[in-house]
Amino acid sequence: MKRIFLVGLMISPILLLAQTKVDSLKKMLLANTLSSTTRIDILNNLADEVRNINLTASYEYAKEALSLAQNNQYKKGEGMAYVGIANYHQRKTAFENALKNIQPALQIFESLNNREGLMNCYAVLGSVYSGLKDWENSDKYFNSVIGRNSISLS
Repeated sequence: MKRIFLVGLMISPILLLAQTKVDSLKKMLLANTLSSTTRIDILNNLADEVRNINLTASYEYAKEALSLAQNNQYKKGEGMAYVGIANYHQRKTAFENALKNIQPALQIFESLNNREGLMNCYAVLGSVYSGLKDWENSDKYFNSVIGRNSISLS
């Protein structure tokens, strides 16, 4: 019983900090003076922050970010929204949908030469292939994330 209490005490500050960040992002969304790109970035950040707390909300934030990003031709925001949607499908073990949604993100981040975006894509791909028990591809993408090898998608 003491162990459970101690674990609870250790996790509580982490959960509180995460909730504080989520609350702060939600409050920022209420501002009417936000630029479109800032609103999209906040939605993508919210999707990422709530992914482990409320997967459905994460998916809804990512879908809204995707729609706004496409309407505003904001490629980085569009790529991150696709990553959020792919993460949702990966967590739901809808691996084909995850692969379908990560492909546009890969293309966007390659065209932007955005290394951070590509690393996010590779992490999703590593998880998807792990779920599919395709260990060779899973290792390839996870090793790429930690810098052990580079991947050519051509």
